Amino acid sequence: MQEDFGLPNSQPSSGQPQPSLEAGLAALARSEFELAIAHLSAIGQTAADARTQIRAQVGLIQAYRGSGNIQQAIACCETLLGETLIRSPNAQAHQWALQMLETLRVAAIRPSASRSASLPASDPSGFTPLPPTGAADSTGFVPLSPTPTSSAPSSPRERVDGDSAGFTPLGGQPPTTGRESVTGAQLPNLTPAAKNADESSLGRDAGASDRTDDWNPFDAAVESSMVDSSIESDASAQRPVTDAQRPVTDTYRAAETEIPGLPRQNWRQAGRAQKWSGLGKLDRSTLWGVQALTAIALLVLGWGLWKALIVVIVAPILGLIPSLALYDLRQLLLLSNPIVWIGLGLVAIAALSPWLLDRILQSVYGAKSMHLDLLSRYSPESTRVLRRFGQGRSLPRLWIVYTNAPLALTYGLTPQDARLVVSQGLLDQLSDDEIAVIVAGELGHITTWDFAMTSFVTLLAQIPYGVYSRVSAWGDRQHDRVLQSVAVGVSSLGYGFYRLLRAAGLWLSRLRLSYSDRIACEMTGNPNGLTRALLKMALGIAQDVRRQGRIMPLLESFDLLIPVGCPTALTLGSVGQSNAFEPLLVWDYSHPLRRWLWFNNTHPPLGDRLQQIARYARHWRLESELNLPLAPGSESGGRPWPLLALGWGIGGGIVLSGLLMLLGAIAEPLNWATAQWVVLNAPGLELLVVIGASIGALMAIERRCWLQLAPLIGAAWGAATVGLLWVVGVIARYANWLELDWMWGDRSLLVGCLLIGLGIGTFTRINPLFPDIRREDVQVNPRLGDLLSDATISPLNSVPVRFTGKLLGDRGFSNQLSQSLILQCDSGLIALHHQSPLGAVGDLFPQALRPRNCVGQSVTITGWFRRGATPWVDIDTLQAPRGIVLKSGHPLWLTLLSFVAVFLGLYTILRGS
Repeated sequence: MQEDFGLPNSQPSSGQPQPSLEAGLAALARSEFELAIAHLSAIGQTAADARTQIRAQVGLIQAYRGSGNIQQAIACCETLLGETLIRSPNAQAHQWALQMLETLRVAAIRPSASRSASLPASDPSGFTPLPPTGAADSTGFVPLSPTPTSSAPSSPRERVDGDSAGFTPLGGQPPTTGRESVTGAQLPNLTPAAKNADESSLGRDAGASDRTDDWNPFDAAVESSMVDSSIESDASAQRPVTDAQRPVTDTYRAAETEIPGLPRQNWRQAGRAQKWSGLGKLDRSTLWGVQALTAIALLVLGWGLWKALIVVIVAPILGLIPSLALYDLRQLLLLSNPIVWIGLGLVAIAALSPWLLDRILQSVYGAKSMHLDLLSRYSPESTRVLRRFGQGRSLPRLWIVYTNAPLALTYGLTPQDARLVVSQGLLDQLSDDEIAVIVAGELGHITTWDFAMTSFVTLLAQIPYGVYSRVSAWGDRQHDRVLQSVAVGVSSLGYGFYRLLRAAGLWLSRLRLSYSDRIACEMTGNPNGLTRALLKMALGIAQDVRRQGRIMPLLESFDLLIPVGCPTALTLGSVGQSNAFEPLLVWDYSHPLRRWLWFNNTHPPLGDRLQQIARYARHWRLESELNLPLAPGSESGGRPWPLLALGWGIGGGIVLSGLLMLLGAIAEPLNWATAQWVVLNAPGLELLVVIGASIGALMAIERRCWLQLAPLIGAAWGAATVGLLWVVGVIARYANWLELDWMWGDRSLLVGCLLIGLGIGTFTRINPLFPDIRREDVQVNPRLGDLLSDATISPLNSVPVRFTGKLLGDRGFSNQLSQSLILQCDSGLIALHHQSPLGAVGDLFPQALRPRNCVGQSVTITGWFRRGATPWVDIDTLQAPRGIVLKSGHPLWLTLLSFVAVFLGLYTILRGS
């Protein structure tokens, strides 16, 4: 399944030298940083093997640092961290990247001092030759390993970064005790507050340090001229300054949140309440009810997956072996009901969820434990919020994960073992009060206890996601087509199961944010601070995606737990840097179908949340950070939500079935033959539950939403048709019409009519969804801000557009299904949807060209711009370099799907029960 596709940007013209790793490293050795960057950037994008990519990335980091572009060096370092963990696991390279990231972040704060201290006057490039003696090995390369370690701190509370990661900073000397002081000589540019910070936050557990002296990212031919002099000087002087010692400065925060070439967002800085009352009694019944439904959904999903595993895989395998014992085992597996064992297994996993998530965050994403004093350096108010919360209860354990994306999440099983995780990007990009209100919101999840169920769903989804990421990375390193095909199949299956398990927690993930936002405002009296914090998180996440060129796995796999999801932040954050937010949020709080269109999202539209937060500000008579008027009918919430109506329908069906069972129990001692016959011959709960659900859904659906939900409405009408046919069957049995009495209770009618209704409903909306794109109607490179400001756009009311920009996303098999495609155009970022003519199944087969082959290149996209809870573009054509055009198959796939559904429905009915 190896695919060779030449792209013009990856193949230089004949008059230019061919980019090569050796040429880039040689240019780096000569301090020709621009030339080195040009060579190494091209090699990093086109290299086939993982070792070459890692060496190119390491050299690129050194080149950016030597040229003074510290921010770009940090971005490359974070990319290397993700590559060496997810796509190309390499413990030594990951260790080196972690240590280099610490040095670069210190240089970002005090560039002049860091540069003058690390670069000798005789060599302005930043690189010195290896010393003739010392730590160099036989090849002339200085090991990047730490020196022998000492004993660990006596108490976990004396550590800031935690001891689970197990490494000592590059070139660092081990502390003689668990506590290490910081002197003015060591930190000449630190503020007095940072100099006098608690010494306990500087300790590290050196006892678990991993050795990296056997790893060499460069060839011996160029090693002697490529060892960073700052590493040499740090090794002979003292340990490098860590992020825990870096003071918080507005300059660094501005550098983190500002997108080059765009004006910075101007904040109104609306005030906060000085004395405030509560917002009234909080009704948590809906939240608890949704958590109960989530648990039931997981149980049913587990039962369904077990049955599918037995029927599709285990039973056919056992059927190939002619043995009576195996036949009995096969029958036992097919007929058994393992619901109790599945429930016990889920309970066991839930009990271990805090520690399993600890392990995932530590080993995969480099999370470390954090002392409260470190948090207080960035946000003293957060410390006060935590201490108030901890009066009479346990404080959550604090963790930090080193990524520039601003994130915060809470997980655990009980409030006693809760964990609160923040990212370095959150601490760097948000102000004191904004960090505090985000922390308060995370504590709100502990207060309402919704974090336990969400953590459990997230953990279950991590299992297939880990399979997907690891197997796809393994497949990228293979050259055999058979092994590549196996990797594609297994990783795609893993991603499908991840999306399936994640779907069980979508309703809870959306609902719980309304509770946490309210609790955060009540705890801090700062709704405007929460507004700014959420918008800054959107800005930071969008900038991180722009910098990395893809969505990082942490953002995707933990999206149920974070305050602002990446799909929500992607376009809004990239456009909001240069536009006022109010016009961009109109759709989110005013579109009448918004509650119907967010059912597949982990987060509600951000404008809907911010409007509710603005109500809290007005309740306390504060000026709002954003001017968001109340939408008509938004206070009452409009008509019932789809899932709520569905729940009422299912509940009504179950109650009616129970009444019939009660009637049968009463009829038996009284010898009411007719009532007994109706109850005993009833096919069970299927009919009443399905009809009740259909009636509930149809009652809630607004007329303007009928076409959008045409497949579901078709299925509902199919269920209603089944009910009518079953009634005819009852009458036929009474009237002794033998030709029709078979319809009573026939389940083939139920399945067949549902499939036929689904297929007809799907077919009826194909043309409205994908109208013909005419040249005179296409908007060429429109501003994304103008499209977001149009509150009339919906999935059915789309806008034909043509964009030219850079295609972002994963390049390997992890993007085989084209699930991670982003276009970076002049006005921002926009998600892209591409569909093979055969759907997801078609993406598993070899193709001459896939969208992922064009990642990193300039492309032209023609398609339909749509708005749901998040905006996206359905691709019609993708024009790749050299004029190659890739046609998407959305209409063809939906047509094929509708005909297959109708055919299967008819076949099921004709085949019978």
